[in-house]
Amino acid sequence: KFLMKKLLVALSVFLPPMAVLAQVGSPIPTPITDFQGLLDLINTIANVFFTILLVLAVIFILLAAFNYLTAGGDPGKVKTANNMLLYAAIAVAVALLARAIPLIVGNIVGVT
Repeated sequence: KFLMKKLLVALSVFLPPMAVLAQVGSPIPTPITDFQGLLDLINTIANVFFTILLVLAVIFILLAAFNYLTAGGDPGKVKTANNMLLYAAIAVAVALLARAIPLIVGNIVGVT
């Protein structure tokens, strides 16, 4: 329950700037009429996932650091912090993969 409160506080700090940046332009590309339009849509979706996963990874790293600092030798809290760091690393790996997929698909089909 306490962890959920910390997560909500962290989200309240990080989400408003993202909401402001979301107002700059529409992330939805023009209607898909050709293969390049499909690749643009995939690229837009990958960029959104990339941003969300990196923000979540930073939040989890900060929460894990807080848990390490407040563990006081409690093995349960240390294990929780280790799991949070593992999840943050997985989030970064998935974010990088989401960023790489459009490039890989573009190289395979010959579209830049």
